[in-house]
Amino acid sequence: RAPSPAREGREESSGCACIGRQTFDLIVVGAGIVGAACADAAA
Repeated sequence: RAPSPAREGREESSGCACIGRQTFDLIVVGAGIVGAACADAAA
């Protein structure tokens, strides 16, 4: 979706925080999955 020019600035700043949060969650979840997979393989 394309944000309208009038809202571009706000979308940008809040979007950054949102993406950062998603990336952080993704890393945590990914690390958990990898850790579980490694533990599973080692078991």
